[in-house]
Amino acid sequence: MYLKHWKLTRRPFDERINTASYFAAASHEQTLSRLRTAIGQRASLSILAGAAGCGKSTLAAVLAATLPEGSCLVAHFPVAPRTASDLVHSLHEQLCRLNRPSDRRAKEAPLDMLLADLRGIMQMRAPTNGHAVVLIDAAEHLAADEIASLVRSITAFTVGGDALLTAIVIGSSEFLVRAQWAAPWDMEMFPQCVLAPLSQAETIAYIGHHVRHAGGDPGLFSTDALGLIHELSGGLARRINRLCDMSLIVAFAQDSQHIEPSHVWTAQQEIKLLAATRTATGPMTRQFRPLRRPAPAAAL
Repeated sequence: MYLKHWKLTRRPFDERINTASYFAAASHEQTLSRLRTAIGQRASLSILAGAAGCGKSTLAAVLAATLPEGSCLVAHFPVAPRTASDLVHSLHEQLCRLNRPSDRRAKEAPLDMLLADLRGIMQMRAPTNGHAVVLIDAAEHLAADEIASLVRSITAFTVGGDALLTAIVIGSSEFLVRAQWAAPWDMEMFPQCVLAPLSQAETIAYIGHHVRHAGGDPGLFSTDALGLIHELSGGLARRINRLCDMSLIVAFAQDSQHIEPSHVWTAQQEIKLLAATRTATGPMTRQFRPLRRPAPAAAL
């Protein structure tokens, strides 16, 4: 509703994941480089951790988009798994769906049998699709003993000491602490990438990047407003997006031509009111590229 007023072609701070408008902050690029190194070295497990709303899912989407076609699977979980066994069962079901007809009996199969079957699927895929990468964005609620079980399950995907896949588990900073406590010896072996909040300079550049990408003038936000947005958001991308979007609405309603600190303060109060009355909604659509079903083998 404010696009014409601000001469924008689209909402610059839409919270949906869009890799085309990814802002390559130095701290995020360093984390992305570490994840790529872990994949290149065929680490069986890596953890991408950070505060809620810092951009972990967006970074994972950017990583998935740059991997070879067919090599990356983003594991989707309609209900967050509570045990490592639930997570492995869901992963097995999704991989089977891509590689062969599903087997209803697998839902009741013991964990050891599923792991052996998954190992076979990975070996079958490797010659065609190369090293597999699995992004798991649903381990946040696992208890400490279940995290240890998940680590053991993932590290079981090896043949001759070589990992058949790299699993990147995405979670909060608290999840990383629980993982380090649950499996201290294992955690020392695997890359742990912590995504830091944006600095003030990065926050200002982030806002300008998104306004420019939407066809607008980065000068819409005054210097004082930019500083206040960083202070209130703590450099977390999701909070920046919400503050900026609401500030554009508030300033538009007042027929202002620039975003000033007063608009940001009003936006902050509006967001607090919305958060207090928000109801549950459906899961956000993840715009990852899924694995493709391999082509059938030629008849002999």
